Amino acid sequence: MYADLKFHNELRELVPDHDHGIFRCPVDRRASVKDAIEALGVPHTEVGRILANGIEVDFSVLLAAPRLYEIFPVAVPWDVTMPSVLRPEPLRGVSFLVDENAHRLAGLLRMIGMDAATCRGLTDEDIVRRAVAQSRIVLSKDRRLLKRKQIVFGRLVRGVHPWEQLREIVDLFGLRTRLQPFSRCIHCNVMLKSRTKTEIQERLEPLTKQYYQVFQECPECKRIYWAGSHHERMRERLRAF
Repeated sequence: MYADLKFHNELRELVPDHDHGIFRCPVDRRASVKDAIEALGVPHTEVGRILANGIEVDFSVLLAAPRLYEIFPVAVPWDVTMPSVLRPEPLRGVSFLVDENAHRLAGLLRMIGMDAATCRGLTDEDIVRRAVAQSRIVLSKDRRLLKRKQIVFGRLVRGVHPWEQLREIVDLFGLRTRLQPFSRCIHCNVMLKSRTKTEIQERLEPLTKQYYQVFQECPECKRIYWAGSHHERMRERLRAF
C-alpha cells in the first residue's frame, strides 16, 4: 500500500529526484505525515498547508493509503500572528533568532529595525530553548535544526548573499511596512535612545562635533550613532533594496 506526497511550488526545490513533485511512499509503519515530509528532506517550518484527499489536516495525521497528500509552502506574506491548522498558537509579534550560518543577516535585520537575536556559542538545544522561551522565528540554513519539533516558526534561508537573504525574509514575512531603519543597535539588538550633543560632546571627535547635530546612543554598549558617510551609504543601499 502506498500514499502519494505532492510538493507544490518552491517546496519542489527542497526534494531531490521527484516526479513532478510527487513521491510514492510505502505505508508499512505507523508514521505521521510530518515524519514522511521530513524524511524527504523538507523541514516542517517550510510547510504552510497540507491537504489529504482535498481535506486540510495537521502534522499529526497518520499516513494512510491510498491517499494523496498535497504539501504547500507558507503563503506570502506569512502573518505569524494569525492561527492556522498547522500552527494553532500564533506568535504575538515578529522577532528572529538567526543561526550562525546566516549571521550577517542578523546585522542587516537590525539595521532595518527588526528584533534579531544571534546564536553565537549556542548549541542546537540552546537555540531551541531560546526560540521557545522568547517566541522567536528561527532563521537558519541547517535543515536538521529546523526539523526539531519544538521549533514551530522558522525559515530555511535560501539566499546565499546577506542582502539577498534580507530581501527573502522581508518579502516572506511582509515586513516592508514595519521597517524602522537605524533605530536599533546593530551590535546589541536594543533600541537606540536619542541624545543631545551636550550630553555626549566629550565623547565626540572634533569634526563629528562640528558637522553633526543629531545623535543616538545604545543604552547597552554605549556606542554613539550619527548620520555620517557610512549611514548615507546604507540609506542608498536601502533605497535601492
